[in-house]
Amino acid sequence: MSSHYEISLELKARYITHRRDDIQICLNALSIKDYVVLERIGHQIKANSISYGFELLSPLAQRLETAAQDKNDPELELIIRDYQTFISALV
Repeated sequence: MSSHYEISLELKARYITHRRDDIQICLNALSIKDYVVLERIGHQIKANSISYGFELLSPLAQRLETAAQDKNDPELELIIRDYQTFISALV
């Protein structure tokens, strides 16, 4: 019996919508230096992106989580920009 399952297009679309919302949340969190929120978002995305079929998003989420832990603002700015580019390409 296979453990592979298919995620519906509707669920994938909803997932992408939530990830778009994360962009604004990340920008706001960075502006007030709320590293806990940035780390949480990175961790969440890292944990669930593969399940939704977005394997390439996981390493980016890992970078977000690590940069937030390090409080590395310049790196966080780059990562959020890369994240925005990635999500925009999914349209």
